[in-house]
Amino acid sequence: MALNDYDFPPLPPREHAQFTRRNFAALTTDHAKRMLPTRSSAMIVTLYDLPDELILEIIKYLTPVDLRKSHLRTLINLARTNRRLHGLVTPEIFRRYHNSFGEPYLFLRTIISNPSLAELVHSVDIIYGSWTRKSSKKASEHSACQTGKDELRIAMQKMRTSKRCRAYIPTGITSTIRCAGAVRRRCTEKRRSGALERIMPPASSNIEELHLKKECFVSMDKLTVVIASARRLTTFSYDLCSPLVADDDELEQMLGSKKLSDILHCQRFSLESLQLTTHFSQTTLPLAIRFQRLGAFQSLRQLYCPIMSVHCNHSDMSTTFMDMFPSSLDTLHLTVPPYLSGDTCKRSVEHLVKNYPVLAPALRELRLLPLSYIGMYCWVGYIMTESAGDVGMVLPACGLYAQSAFLVSP
Repeated sequence: MALNDYDFPPLPPREHAQFTRRNFAALTTDHAKRMLPTRSSAMIVTLYDLPDELILEIIKYLTPVDLRKSHLRTLINLARTNRRLHGLVTPEIFRRYHNSFGEPYLFLRTIISNPSLAELVHSVDIIYGSWTRKSSKKASEHSACQTGKDELRIAMQKMRTSKRCRAYIPTGITSTIRCAGAVRRRCTEKRRSGALERIMPPASSNIEELHLKKECFVSMDKLTVVIASARRLTTFSYDLCSPLVADDDELEQMLGSKKLSDILHCQRFSLESLQLTTHFSQTTLPLAIRFQRLGAFQSLRQLYCPIMSVHCNHSDMSTTFMDMFPSSLDTLHLTVPPYLSGDTCKRSVEHLVKNYPVLAPALRELRLLPLSYIGMYCWVGYIMTESAGDVGMVLPACGLYAQSAFLVSP
């Protein structure tokens, strides 16, 4: 059976529509008898005889998750067999969408014209430059799609589905070649944050996890709009890298004046995990990624960040760590850059270990993560290590052991 190119599957093509009750009643008696099982085949168990629970377990092995071995065509043909299988298979097909399964425009038009199908969508993956072809839509089709968006009050191209919890839209295959200063990525600056906010209004999505991976760079203005669009963000990770800037001043200018902790402040009641990794060669950490007011994050349990993000360099401060950890924090992983002196790190960790009952009373794990190229570290009188591996730390009354070959206790 040929797939329907007009709509996103599993909607059947008009020439292969299923028989309705009226069509079946119009069949001749002899034809209807031939469709009934004979005595010899009455004992044969088919897929239709299995309970729904067992059929769903079988369907799990055919879900279109692996792009190299996609069973989408099999699922579509299975859904067109009868009404019962159609009801079981359709949610599995629409649960995750990838643009290799069909034209993104057809998928968008299908869920706009069928709101019940939009409720089934949990994940949307669109990769530009791969498995894509230009859609040849007609004026009437475009008008129908636009009318449907207006009726559903959808802002521009935003897909508002109540159960969608993940959206992954990379820009295509990335290159590992870095030419510092040769090519500058200025195209994103042309996309004003105001235009982005019209696409992603505040509190308009159910995205719970946001991961910016593989050494990416997003200006704070754009990041503000993306984070504010989530109703309840629980996990945020950012692998920040900007290899195309030459000095600290230019980096500060590209990041902007907004601080990451202030941008995340709108998610302070729901954020549970915050992870920040940097790949800067500069000796100072930009002010935009220095955390402040973390005490307001009432649900934050896990914090992974550079030690300088929570470190204060002011000489008039009585403490080296900013006294702003939330009371709910139970896991703290700090990465130590190669340019940080041992005495500075020693004072910071000593202060945290001695005052953690006040700074973070729920803290159960503190881990220092020196970068692999640091080499030999010797924090005299406090930490001794033989390699550049993880430095485990045991806090009083915590009872945790290090995963590395040695143990440190205050």
